[in-house]
Amino acid sequence: MSEGKRLIAGELALEIGFREGSITEANLRAQLRAVETIRANLRYIHLTAHLEMMRVLTEAQVKQYSELRG
Repeated sequence: MSEGKRLIAGELALEIGFREGSITEANLRAQLRAVETIRANLRYIHLTAHLEMMRVLTEAQVKQYSELRG
C-alpha cells in the first residue's frame, strides 16, 4: 500500500475510533504515533523527489520552477 493510502487509512481509523467510542488514551497515543510516522514518511518521499528533481533540471528550468512556485 502506498504511503498516501496508508495515511488516509490511519486517519480514517482514528475517525472511526472516535465515532464508535473505541479510542482510549492508551491506544490514542499509539494510533497518533503510527499516523505521524506515515505522515513523516510521505513528507520524506515528497521532499526527496524535490531534491532529485533539482539534480535533473537545467539552471533555466530551476529558475522557472522557482518563479512559478512563488
